[in-house]
Amino acid sequence: MPDAFNQIIQTLEAIHGDIKSAKDTLKDNNVKLESNSTSTLSSEINKIPTSMKKSTVLEGFNNGKNTLNGGFIYNNDSNELNSVNAVMLAADEYIIPTGKTISIDFPSNEAVEDIYRSKGDVNLVVKTAEPVTDIYNTILKPLYKTYVDKKFINQEITTMYTTDIHLDKSNMSGDTLEVNEFVFPNFNTKLYYRKDGEEQDTLITKINADKFHFSLSNKGRNVDITCRELVIDLDSVLYFTDVAGHNGYESVDNNYYNFRDERDAHIIKLPEFNVSYSGITNHYNGLAQFVYVDRPDETIMVAGNVQIRTEDDPVNILKMNEDANLGGILRLFEIYNMDGTKKYDIKTKTFIDNLDASPDSDASVRLIKDRNAYFDGSNIMGILNNKPINYKEYTDKLKQTKKDALAKLTIKTGYAYFGDIVPTPGDLFKFDDYNQPAVFENFPMLYIDEDVIKFNRNSSPEGSGKIIGANEVKFTFWDILDDSVKYNLPLLGICASDPYGNPVSYQGITLQINTTGYEKNQNGITYKPMSNSANLIASPYDTKFIDNSGLDIENAYVSKAPLVYNKNIKRVLIESNSDRKGELELLLGYGLIYLGIDPQYDKPEVPSTPMKYIIDNETTIHNAKSKLYNAKVNSYEYVLGPASTDELAKYYDKYVHVLCPENHPGLGTYEFCKYRIPLYNLDETKKYNYSNKTWEPVGSTTDDSLSLEEIYPTEYAEARNNGKEPQVYVNPGYELNPI
Repeated sequence: MPDAFNQIIQTLEAIHGDIKSAKDTLKDNNVKLESNSTSTLSSEINKIPTSMKKSTVLEGFNNGKNTLNGGFIYNNDSNELNSVNAVMLAADEYIIPTGKTISIDFPSNEAVEDIYRSKGDVNLVVKTAEPVTDIYNTILKPLYKTYVDKKFINQEITTMYTTDIHLDKSNMSGDTLEVNEFVFPNFNTKLYYRKDGEEQDTLITKINADKFHFSLSNKGRNVDITCRELVIDLDSVLYFTDVAGHNGYESVDNNYYNFRDERDAHIIKLPEFNVSYSGITNHYNGLAQFVYVDRPDETIMVAGNVQIRTEDDPVNILKMNEDANLGGILRLFEIYNMDGTKKYDIKTKTFIDNLDASPDSDASVRLIKDRNAYFDGSNIMGILNNKPINYKEYTDKLKQTKKDALAKLTIKTGYAYFGDIVPTPGDLFKFDDYNQPAVFENFPMLYIDEDVIKFNRNSSPEGSGKIIGANEVKFTFWDILDDSVKYNLPLLGICASDPYGNPVSYQGITLQINTTGYEKNQNGITYKPMSNSANLIASPYDTKFIDNSGLDIENAYVSKAPLVYNKNIKRVLIESNSDRKGELELLLGYGLIYLGIDPQYDKPEVPSTPMKYIIDNETTIHNAKSKLYNAKVNSYEYVLGPASTDELAKYYDKYVHVLCPENHPGLGTYEFCKYRIPLYNLDETKKYNYSNKTWEPVGSTTDDSLSLEEIYPTEYAEARNNGKEPQVYVNPGYELNPI
């Protein structure tokens, strides 16, 4: 009897232990316990879904692939938090995940607005999961890039926000922050660290940096900053000097008012005059864009409350008078000696005692004229790959004679470009804000890079350097067959790549394509020729295509085309020839089957008859090789999910059909079939079932729900082992039309 009694006691103790463990697990998952008894266990378990919704930490959900922590949802396998694999949420504090780099907007406009609605003031508290040595690339640069690009330049973030960054004491040398590279992420940035034995963090007010990117803080002179190299980020400095010159202080918080007019509001110590030029956001328009050399009374407007302090010595003076610096930093800031008692005079090339002296107007204009080798025309500094260049020397080196070099500079009504590089990059191409024609005639459409054409966000053109789209924009251009731009998609850059794109001034695009090819008749349908112009189908879905005579292009034959829905084109016939095999190029990771300027409000109705892409037996299917596309999707290979179960696969099927010969040699192979695009036979009486690898009559199709791994286990395993596992494209938030 005693043995039986002991067994009962042990059993009860074990049950008690199990219940306690269950209760502890529930507490760990944010469930508030009703009691410690068994009777409430069932109702507490039922609270788990609710607790998950409220949780700020969820490790390894979605089969272990994703994590919610520190204000981010991100893919565990990726080393980079980008627009494809990560989302930023509204949070009380943000913790940078260990070993991750950040390339998404930090913060996102959605997160800023959510915080503002819930708290009124937006203060970003940023911490790290563990000490980091490279705080510039890990924390500061992503914050700064977003602030300049999204708040100042494009004004996509309209709410003011401040930033508090908490660093580890390992970043400190005594009370000084020692860093390789530094930038203030926004005008109101505070940095902290915690001393040993203290409960509150200490404000950092002393910074030593190898490289300091010019930026401003509302702490101003109260921050002691010394650097060994001053980096002028060409694409953002104008906005910061505008604030320093009192023209933009309304963009920052109220703390800036207190000292904005004081001469020593911002002091940057640069003992050895060492200045370089770079860029952060690629929106640079030119240091001298507001100065005109043909006006003798023009005065160079320097920042009124910024002091760059350097040693008054002959070596520094020689450096200040180098062409790049005379045409650069000396146009922006006044240079002082180290104790601020003297400032540099560009006319005498000496430091003078008169701190109230203004730059001499004649000397200023002469300065620019003397440095005109650094300017393209009268008001733009020569720039290539985000660095200032001697424009004259550069053009002279392109050809043996200056005449031949300048022949490459093309100026037409509404735009100008220097077309020595194919495709021509944005920094060698500029739209005229004040003289834009109704038709851009003989436009080099197929020879420009994917980030050249941009539409202004406002109807007013001033200073945008973009196309004003208040009216429909029309381009005429010659089609070409040139392999150097074979995979270039010139209009992809104007299309929103996420569902929360901000609207722009846009009333449509018409493309008139001049060709020398012949029409083709097939099965009673007339097809018009398109070569590389077919790349332009990757454009807003309502883009109109017309031929030399101004007639609509509804049916086209090509050798390569992107798989994108266009409401004005009915058929795209892809044909192989001896020179080019047919190619169907996919953009599955960029958005929906159709592209738009404003995907929230501008989307096509589901067509009564899907657009058709017709391929031949030699046509291959592959993801887009576009530079912009691969940058956006982080080179992932995106595919559609099973046709029977996947939302987007069903959606694609309503907009586009790919017509394929029933005997295509790629059918049943992994490389051809992994994308699972809507595949029909040539007369659309049959649809291909990827799961059972057969053609089935339309209207009598069977279940097609096997995963790619189940259909091609060997090939899928090999792709996974090589780091090329296809990603099923999941709707990131697009609102779909009902189908």
